[in-house]
Amino acid sequence: MKIPTYLRIAALVATVAVTAGACGGGGKSHNAKPAAAVATTLAPTTSTSTVESKILADLAAYEDAFHQALANPDAPPSALAAHLTGKDLGVTLGYVAQLKDAHQSIRGPITNKSVRLVTAEPARAVVEVCAQNDSHTYQNGVQQPDSPGDRLIGSEFTMVLEQGTWKVFNVASKASLCAG
Repeated sequence: MKIPTYLRIAALVATVAVTAGACGGGGKSHNAKPAAAVATTLAPTTSTSTVESKILADLAAYEDAFHQALANPDAPPSALAAHLTGKDLGVTLGYVAQLKDAHQSIRGPITNKSVRLVTAEPARAVVEVCAQNDSHTYQNGVQQPDSPGDRLIGSEFTMVLEQGTWKVFNVASKASLCAG
C-alpha cells in the first residue's frame, strides 16, 4: 500500500513543527535517542520564562512520542494522545496506522533553522519553525528513494493548554517562514 503524498506531507509538516519542542543551547543534542527516533538539531531560544519553558518541554515530550511513532509504527501509538488534541490527534493516529499497514516508517534527521515562539497566551501558544528535513521513508526496513524538491519546511504550530499540559492542536504549512 502506498501512502498518499498529502498524508506524507502532513506528517512531515508535523514532524518539523514538533522539533521546536526542544529547548536549550544550539547545536546537536547531547541526549542519546533510541536508534529508531528521528535525530534533531536544536536552535537556541531567547526567552527563559516559566511559561515558555513549559511550552517547549511539552513540545519536546510530543516530539519524542511522535518520532517514535513514525520510526516504529508497529508499536501502539498510545503516548500520542497525551500530547495531541482535536483533529490532529485523529489525523496523526490515522497516518501512523497507514504507515503500519504499508510496512513503512520514517526516520532521519530534522535540523531546525529557526524557532520562534510567536504567542504565549494563558491557554494557547503559537510557535513558528523553519527546518531542514532530511528524514527518509523506509519500506520493510529498506530506505526508499527520496522525493526531489526543497527540503526546507516552514510550519506554524498551535498548542492549547489542557489540564496542565500543552498539546498539539494544529500544524499548518507556512513556506514563508523559510524565505530568505
